[in-house]
Amino acid sequence: IDRTDADIPLHTELLLLCGLFLSMYAAFFFHTLIHEAGHLVFGLLTGYKFSSFRILSFMWVNANGKIRFKRYTLAGTGGQCLMAPPDLKDGRIPLVLYNLGGSIINLAAGALFLACYLLFSAVPFLSSLFLIFAVVGLAVALMNGIPMRMGTVDNDGYNAFALAKNKEAVEAFWVQLKTAEQSAK
Repeated sequence: IDRTDADIPLHTELLLLCGLFLSMYAAFFFHTLIHEAGHLVFGLLTGYKFSSFRILSFMWVNANGKIRFKRYTLAGTGGQCLMAPPDLKDGRIPLVLYNLGGSIINLAAGALFLACYLLFSAVPFLSSLFLIFAVVGLAVALMNGIPMRMGTVDNDGYNAFALAKNKEAVEAFWVQLKTAEQSAK
């Protein structure tokens, strides 16, 4: 935290620290929301249809053409966007943009927040807020975009990488998404 020429009272400095700490939670929630929205947008652009969208335990499900609100929690995830895939063509479906759409959006938002940080660097609290949102966005993009296996959970990058080179895995992925679609109905 930058100190200005005038000394800041301790209680004000503690309030600023609390505000910055809370902004990390807000940034994580925001980036989780836009990450899942990125899957939704890139899924729709590549021929997928909306099935469900979940942030924390709040879930919206397409049940026979009607959007229904439900509560559901899945351990190890902050959110999830499931889409009904297009039909298989020669054992293939568009999968890279759908899987990496969240990371692409986080990366773009992180870059935008970084630009805002640089633009407003003379405004201490605001620039710190923008920096937190930039760092969290870039971290979420990297954690989800760089192929990794975390225990029994594969991240989006790992899914895109593994599916791109295995026709049977693509078919299994397709069946899994179709099953999720039918379960919602």
